[in-house]
Amino acid sequence: MRCEMNNKQVLLCATLLLLSAVITNAAAQEPEGPAAAGNRVRSNSEDSESNASCISVASFETPEDLYQRGLGLIDENPGRARIVLARAGELGHAESLYELGQMFYYGEGGERDFARARAYFTRAGELGHAESLCRLGGMYCNGEGVDPDPFEALNHFWQASQRGHLEATNQVAQILYHGRAGYRNLEGARVYAQAAAERDHTGAQALLSAMLYNGEGGGVDLAGATFYARAAAAKGSDDAIGFLVMLESEE
Repeated sequence: MRCEMNNKQVLLCATLLLLSAVITNAAAQEPEGPAAAGNRVRSNSEDSESNASCISVASFETPEDLYQRGLGLIDENPGRARIVLARAGELGHAESLYELGQMFYYGEGGERDFARARAYFTRAGELGHAESLCRLGGMYCNGEGVDPDPFEALNHFWQASQRGHLEATNQVAQILYHGRAGYRNLEGARVYAQAAAERDHTGAQALLSAMLYNGEGGGVDLAGATFYARAAAAKGSDDAIGFLVMLESEE
């Protein structure tokens, strides 16, 4: 899909370029991803966190205490886990809100509910939780519980990237490069691809290699293209392997 940039898009594009210089190589660890959450063994308890009054909460328990107790209940009683985590979330515990979003997203302790998952991810994101912002970007990108909205996906991925989220940084690069939000921004794509590639993201390394070779978003850098193609190929990227064969045949 291609379209003319509106004022909102122009503003975000300018913001991306202004803030790209502050992208650092901080080695932030990725929070638990969908695969890990999906591998949990869950029961199908029909308890709801709306019945929080049925679960005793000690007055001395901190939000972190409640969070840890909720995590401990997930396998044996996910319905009760929802209740305890919801109590921690009410007290502003972002990780609990994120975990609740995961539970509703995967249907742990009840039916899958994308709308409620999105609501919890949104609340956690408002507290600066980077993984929740990235999950929201994915939901808008894939149309899960909402109409697909590449611009909103870009917005949420960008917010997560500014908080050091590696995959979100790669997603910003991919969206800007391929024009999935309605326009291409090769300069911005190169900045974000570089930031993610330097932190060893395979997809970003493959993208950056091609951009350096073609001089997209900046000058041609054949040595850099080869370096990142080799890095991505060593981790099994089919695109990078094919590209590296071509590069080495030209040497």
